[in-house]
Amino acid sequence: MKKIYYFIFILCSLFNYAHSFAQATTGYYVINVGATTSESEASKNAQKLTKEGYASSYLWIPDYASLSGAKYYMFYIGPFKTQNECEVAVQNYRKKNPTAIGLLVSNEPKRVQIAGIGKVTVFDNVKVNVRFKITPLPEDISGTPYSQISVIINNKSYLIKKIAGNAELIKTNMYREKGIPSQANDACGAWWAGSGTYYYIVKTLNQYVLYEGWQEEGQDGFGFHWKKINTF
Repeated sequence: MKKIYYFIFILCSLFNYAHSFAQATTGYYVINVGATTSESEASKNAQKLTKEGYASSYLWIPDYASLSGAKYYMFYIGPFKTQNECEVAVQNYRKKNPTAIGLLVSNEPKRVQIAGIGKVTVFDNVKVNVRFKITPLPEDISGTPYSQISVIINNKSYLIKKIAGNAELIKTNMYREKGIPSQANDACGAWWAGSGTYYYIVKTLNQYVLYEGWQEEGQDGFGFHWKKINTF
């Protein structure tokens, strides 16, 4: 009898593995309700949706080539086997949550975004290269060095600001100390004459957000006073 139960257990495990593998490779559809950097928070939100009567779960966005690559846990309604099913479900759910969108979840680099029945956008989900560029500038007459900060997104350059000091990229092991989120794409900054100016850029679900911070000697507390200054 034990051998029979063990055999059934193995079959069920293989079925679940095959089902998961098929979903990952061929794809399925979900309604993206929200996202968070905390896995436990994503799980709680998925459980809340389940209690409201929806099939729900969560996933880690970077695991799937069809998604944005943002370092967040998405909690969602679904999955749906077909795009048509998802279109109908999105149209109904947006009456309650107008910002919700349907998405294809797969390992193919194709993004399918659904806003309702017949409201579907499809485009290539090519990986975006995002980084800071630091250009040293001549010192002024007082001997103060300057750096020009730019953001490079897929080889397109956006000028940000000229700041005092010899700017450098910030290593990821320093992010926490400076109040920079671990999922930031890049960070940089400079300290000069008792004050510093800093930047980081991070991807949200649909855009890149640029933050500026500052710190100076004698300030109250240790913070970097981060504020959002631009989106791309």
